Amino acid sequence: MRFNTQKSIYIFLVISLVFSCILIHGYSYAISDGNTLLNKNTNEFERFVLVIDPAHGGRDMGSKGVNLSEKTFSFKVAKFLKNKISKYKKIKVVLTRDTDKELTNSQRTGIANFNNADLFLSIHADSSWRVGDRGPTVFVSSPQRPARLKGESQIAVSYRWERGQNVHLVRSIRFAKGLLKRFDRIDKKKKTKFHLFPLRILEGARMPALYISMGVISSPEDEARLLEIGEDNSYIESIVLEVLSFFRISR
Repeated sequence: MRFNTQKSIYIFLVISLVFSCILIHGYSYAISDGNTLLNKNTNEFERFVLVIDPAHGGRDMGSKGVNLSEKTFSFKVAKFLKNKISKYKKIKVVLTRDTDKELTNSQRTGIANFNNADLFLSIHADSSWRVGDRGPTVFVSSPQRPARLKGESQIAVSYRWERGQNVHLVRSIRFAKGLLKRFDRIDKKKKTKFHLFPLRILEGARMPALYISMGVISSPEDEARLLEIGEDNSYIESIVLEVLSFFRISR
């Protein structure tokens, strides 16, 4: 009789412990994933967020050609991309600026971080002192341990390092390589350049991020090409296709 009582108490304690763990886990899940649950109820949980950054703006003109400024061109391209990619319901597209206004680098990446972006694309048109230089270039921010700021603790530096672009380097390069292949099919005579370089405009982004220069605006030949870029341009289409591939969305 005593054995049965002890056995019953033991079973009761085990069941109580298991039940308590289930309750605690469920409660923790509800708190930490409240947004996910809300998104599931609204059928939004499968959407990816793409933030497109039109370079420069406001007083900051960026690079200049004879008839085109970088700030105007980058904004035009960003709108083309948003119009085409927004047609896919699984992707939410956000522009860092929707008017001609000036933003700091931290504001641009801050918008991406605030929106929990899955991908950040900064659109540009660079200038070059090299004669005959033309064609698009793709940059990915190389991992560099951030410099320690005055009064900053070593723990804070490590925290910034762990949240920097080095965490997303592999996926950023994957996107870049896919885009390079698409760009190279358009102009087989001019191989698209790719660089790993520490870029302030990307370093604050907490997701895969790329700097895409659509061409050399200071080159008369390239400026003429950039002026003619429309929504159905091959380079625009290539970026759209690579975004879909990156998010594994079929067309």
